Amino acid sequence: MSAHKANPGDKKTGFLGIDPNAPLLNPAETGPLELVIPWVVEFRVVGTTDILKAHIEDEVLIGRNDPARGVKPEIDLDPFNGQDKGVSRRHALLYARDNRVLLRDEGSANGTFINGQALIARQDYRLHDGDRVRLGQLELQTHFVIKPTVNEQTVVGMNNLLTVPRIGSGQRILLLDDDVYVLRVIRYVLHNAGFVVIETQSAADAIREIDEALPDILILELLLAETSGLDIIRYVRQKPDGKTLPIMAITTAVAGFKMDEALRQGVDVYLGKPVAVDELLSGVMNMLSSGHGRQEG
Repeated sequence: MSAHKANPGDKKTGFLGIDPNAPLLNPAETGPLELVIPWVVEFRVVGTTDILKAHIEDEVLIGRNDPARGVKPEIDLDPFNGQDKGVSRRHALLYARDNRVLLRDEGSANGTFINGQALIARQDYRLHDGDRVRLGQLELQTHFVIKPTVNEQTVVGMNNLLTVPRIGSGQRILLLDDDVYVLRVIRYVLHNAGFVVIETQSAADAIREIDEALPDILILELLLAETSGLDIIRYVRQKPDGKTLPIMAITTAVAGFKMDEALRQGVDVYLGKPVAVDELLSGVMNMLSSGHGRQEG
């Protein structure tokens, strides 16, 4: 897994993971595909507004960069005063196995902790959404964004593989999210499920695509940096040919006003993050079969 620099316009976010410009697999003509689905995980550096994002497909090293010793961790904590806070060069490993994200201390000098509990070196511990991970004295808040399946149980031998059914036949899906790595994973899945996916990262781009040609399905994040996704939904629903367009909201706003308002404005399927890929596909399949019909996830 290779590291990537943050977008110059987003100085508070470090991106770590697969190349968003890498080519997609070609969808199978018939039958389901087994795809490797990366977990998308955010780590907020506690006490700052800085967020590190990672795709966990294989082993992800957390530590401090030291080119002289050939140590290049995918999650580099040097910029966050890692050395003074006791972060080792090869501090801990993250990886996905059996429908779980696991964390392993690599024999660090100052220890690794989950929610205040010390980890035994070189033993695997499950990481959950919301956990606080401390490496020495540097603390990270964990947030899962995308996971392969909604099932929380161990799936032995899964190793990030998910069977993706070919449910589409070339329908156009417009996808709006200002997180390029979320876009990348969802596009990867939907493309291989048989859809044509148009990615947009701004409300202006999404509206331009809608005005040029209304998609067959709209999937969008409600909490955008520049505006609310609700504004896009209202815009679509006011168009004569947009009143019955199937709309799915994928968002961190899972309760209260945002959810109620989204449903009132015409969202058909509402999924809270972390989004499970099988749940996403199920929602798309239901929208195709019913045209629309509201569900809450």
